[in-house]
Amino acid sequence: MVEKGIRVFKDNEELRVGQKIGGNLLQALDNTQIYIPIFSKGFASSPWCLCEVAHMVNCTSKSDGKKEILPIFFDVEPDDVKLKTELYRNALSMHKNKYGPDEVKRWEVALVEVPTRVGWKLEGKGYGELIKLIVQELLHKLKGKDRPLPDYLVEMDDLVQIEKLLDANSNDHVRFLIIHGIGGIGKSTLASIIFNRFRSKFNSSSYLDDVPCQGLLDVQKKLLSDTLGSTSIIGILDTNDGIDRIRRGLSNKKVLVVVDNVDEKRQLENLAGRHDWFGFGSRIIITIRDKSTILDKDNQMPPSNYLAYPMKEMPMVQAIWLFSKHAFRSDTPPVDCYNFLERVVSSIGRLPLTLEVVGSLFANTVRSEWDETLEDLKQVPHKHVRNTLMISINKLEDIEMAIFLDIACFCIRENKTYADYMWRSSGYSPCSVIDVLLLMSLMKIDEFNRFWMHDEIRDLGRYIVKEENFEDAGERRWVQIDENTLDILSNNEQMAKKLKILDLTCCNELTKTPDFLEFGKLEKLILAGCEQLSTIDSSIGKLKLLNTLNIEGCACLEGLPEEIGSLEYLSEIIMPCFGKSFKLPETLGDLKSLTKFEIQFHPGIYRLPYSIGMLNLTRLVLSNCKNLYELPDSLGELELLVELDLKLSGISVLPDSIGRLRNLKHLLLFGCENLHELPDSIGELEALVELDLELLGISILPNSIGRLMNFLHLSFSKCKNLHELPDFIEEQESLVDLDLSYSGISDLPYSIGRLKDLKHLLLSECKNLHELPNSIGELKSLIKLDLKLSGVSILPDSIERLKNLKHLLLSECKNLNDLPNSIGKLESLVELDLSLSGISDLPNSIGRLRNLEHLLLFGCKNLNDIPNSIGELKSLVELNLKLSGISILPNSIGRLRNLKHLILFGCENLHELPDSVGKLQSLVELDLKLSRISVLPDSIGRLTNFTHLSFSGCDNLNELPDSIGKLESLVELDLKFSGISVLPYSIGRLKDLKHLLLSGCKNLHELSDSIGELESLVKLDLKLSEICVLPDSIRRLTSLTHLSISGCKNLYELPDSIGEMKLLVELDLKSSGISLLPDSIENLRRLKVLNVAYTKIHTIPYALGGVKTLEELDASFCRHLMDEIPWEMWNLTYLRVLDLEWSPISTLPGKISAFSSLQTLKIASHRLSPLPELPSSLKCLVIADAEFLLFPIYRT
Repeated sequence: MVEKGIRVFKDNEELRVGQKIGGNLLQALDNTQIYIPIFSKGFASSPWCLCEVAHMVNCTSKSDGKKEILPIFFDVEPDDVKLKTELYRNALSMHKNKYGPDEVKRWEVALVEVPTRVGWKLEGKGYGELIKLIVQELLHKLKGKDRPLPDYLVEMDDLVQIEKLLDANSNDHVRFLIIHGIGGIGKSTLASIIFNRFRSKFNSSSYLDDVPCQGLLDVQKKLLSDTLGSTSIIGILDTNDGIDRIRRGLSNKKVLVVVDNVDEKRQLENLAGRHDWFGFGSRIIITIRDKSTILDKDNQMPPSNYLAYPMKEMPMVQAIWLFSKHAFRSDTPPVDCYNFLERVVSSIGRLPLTLEVVGSLFANTVRSEWDETLEDLKQVPHKHVRNTLMISINKLEDIEMAIFLDIACFCIRENKTYADYMWRSSGYSPCSVIDVLLLMSLMKIDEFNRFWMHDEIRDLGRYIVKEENFEDAGERRWVQIDENTLDILSNNEQMAKKLKILDLTCCNELTKTPDFLEFGKLEKLILAGCEQLSTIDSSIGKLKLLNTLNIEGCACLEGLPEEIGSLEYLSEIIMPCFGKSFKLPETLGDLKSLTKFEIQFHPGIYRLPYSIGMLNLTRLVLSNCKNLYELPDSLGELELLVELDLKLSGISVLPDSIGRLRNLKHLLLFGCENLHELPDSIGELEALVELDLELLGISILPNSIGRLMNFLHLSFSKCKNLHELPDFIEEQESLVDLDLSYSGISDLPYSIGRLKDLKHLLLSECKNLHELPNSIGELKSLIKLDLKLSGVSILPDSIERLKNLKHLLLSECKNLNDLPNSIGKLESLVELDLSLSGISDLPNSIGRLRNLEHLLLFGCKNLNDIPNSIGELKSLVELNLKLSGISILPNSIGRLRNLKHLILFGCENLHELPDSVGKLQSLVELDLKLSRISVLPDSIGRLTNFTHLSFSGCDNLNELPDSIGKLESLVELDLKFSGISVLPYSIGRLKDLKHLLLSGCKNLHELSDSIGELESLVKLDLKLSEICVLPDSIRRLTSLTHLSISGCKNLYELPDSIGEMKLLVELDLKSSGISLLPDSIENLRRLKVLNVAYTKIHTIPYALGGVKTLEELDASFCRHLMDEIPWEMWNLTYLRVLDLEWSPISTLPGKISAFSSLQTLKIASHRLSPLPELPSSLKCLVIADAEFLLFPIYRT
């Protein structure tokens, strides 16, 4: 695992003698993402092992799916671990005297839980095979998440301080951490370490590396894709769209984002512009060289949630250690070298980049030359990083220097394979040179096989090229060109003759490319984003070595010139995705090196040239070309074609010649609504494994398809005109997936039972399908049968023979009233979904489904009870009875030891729970919202794994049992709009409770004094309750960030002790009975939102001026507010919203222009005086009901 880059904590039995269980060991388990307990015959004899596995189960149950257990059954069976045999039971009984029955019981529960997870058995495998399987699985689970780190790492003091500033466990507010320092000091490495260590504590995470080297829109899309999934970037056209999508998508998510190497303020403004773009607890780490880049116009840091951390040089001991790792490839230098190393480090300074590069230089220098090299280093002041790096670069041979400069100028983030072709065509042999550059730490190759170079080294390489000729840029091997320097191309023939790569990206004034007559060595031409480019000069035909043409984003380009056919080495054309009419010339067929051709979303493509059949294409993509209605008959000449993608195109007919594509494997016709039939020749596609006909207008299939014997995937989804399958279906013995969902199918042929390899049969929303043939039972490999929303009214008894079926989906089958008794023989079934079906009764045999994990009965109004045999479902994890007709739960439900989720939302006939519910030791979610529950069993206190408990809308529930205080893992208690009239004193024992929701509790008049013991409470919501007093103990809620008493008409004052709630961010008093704010409010130094709208408040205290973090103040409709606001004493630099609408305020501060963050100002009064100068940041101004207006009403 270590060799594959997986960070492993391995417990060591030998270190435990005399130690107490806990401490550092359990802390290590807390910080672990994946646990791998290895169960052997002697496992249960070790209390250490038992304690650890119990802690693993506890950690995973609280992690919201972020942690998992993957067990290995070494020389035991899962049943041994589940305590079904004597092996572990005997060992556990021997621990009871020493550790007590409660602790042993905790171990037993954990042991029963772990084997329910998917793991590995040694049985039938060699050690090597098992290790390979484990490592592959771990790499899959961790893929793309951890950042790659340098091979040699030294623990830094910075890490400890950064962890304190980050405070990743807190959910109080969004925090920005600015790591700043000079290039090469290790900012990005530190950010990567922090990212890897803490990302598991967040809902989502994203590392945006080397931001300046990428387009801002691309970086926005990466952020969204990492945190919200790849579909979240669909439809984003520009950075404004990106900002809006980030703000809407991430505002409720706790995310960890690293924005690396920021060098312009606009980068931050487009990626992480404001704290309210992200959910509470989010952490945004920004690495930056110059802190002034993000200062405001007054050279001040942004608000208090922006924390700056300056990077410092490494301490001498750590610097020598890092240097040794690169110079000697060892943690410890030779004893006789220590003094020499100290002199070297003193000469070059203690920047990690310099230590790495110079250390690697010494590793490649014979020892007899060390003193001479040290003398060279002494000539350079150690602060001059570039001069120090030059000593290493000057050691390069000529060919090594040439390739180093090529990488610095052309190949950053380029695939190593493509660059290799370029060097070989120039007569270089790059392999050994790249090895040298890697050993000298002058470059790296990332996990995507792309070149990476530290920007300090990259810039130095480009500076070396500039030194070749400062006066004449055209004499250099590399020059950066934009629309302002295009004349260099036309005025410098010598440069043109040497040029290999010409990148004119985003030259927005370019309408025609230059004459390429003199560019004989050009290999890559990049015109991406040249929005005004309409013509490519015909001289492009002279670029005999050109292999890449990038015209992506050239919306005005009218086509490719005829002369392009002369480019025999052109292997890649990156086409635009939008634009006007675009002409492809007949000479396109002469491009013998072109193996893939993609045009997507282009409305200007009306036809393909006939010559396309002359190409050596393996992949042709024409998806979403809406105006492309037909393909040339020459398509059949593409003998090498493997994939033809016509998804969502305008194609209305396929040529008969398509049958000659003997190597075609994937034919994708999804959404081709104009295509109503397939040619008979399609039966000649003998290599075809995938045919996607989803959303086609097709009504009949040619019988010739029966000759296609290699089908794996066949989709007729949404083919509304297709009513029956042809007989040939029985011959598709290789078929794995058959998708008929949303089609017009009314009958399945009996021959379907011959599909012995079929694993997935999808028939959802087949409204015309009322029954299945009895032969369905012959589908021995079937894993998933999806009949959702179909017209099926009965299942055949033969279904019992589907021994491999894991998922049976029958939701919204309104005609299905019962299940056959044979259902109990589906021994592999994991999921049975009957939600919103017509089911009125479950067969008693359901208890035999020993592997069933999910039983979904949501919305089954006809289902009044469930059989007692439900208690036999030992693997059941989720039982969803939401909005069903259930009136009673059987006592046997207490035997569901693995049940985690019991959903009883909206069960209006359910008035009580059985006492046995307290035996559900694995239960983490009990949802009783809107049920008619009137009393809770005292046994509920035994459900110690609960994290979320909701009784919202349970208006018959008047009190909670005192045992509620035993729910030590409870994080959220939701009693909104319930009938609760009193909270038990024991509630104070809920030490992990973060959210207490009591809004709309009309019977609740006071809170228990023990409320002050809730040390983790973050949110207390009392909106619209009848609370008339807050206990003084509220002062002890030191973690509280959100307090809402909006609409509490009977609450007239706040306790003065409210000022002790130092972390309070939002105080909502809207429409409450409050008429006075206590002076102690000035102590709320993190308060951002204060809402006193619609209250009888008379004054806003002077003390509020001390709350400098305030961002929103809403005092609208405060009819009794006196005109004595001490504006001039306030320094509200961060105030964004000031709402005084319909409050009797006649004056505004003369210096309101100093409120530099103010964006929204709402004022209204019949006594309003003329307005002073307003701040330039203002975006919305509302003035209403004034006798005279100096400004019009303006709303945005």
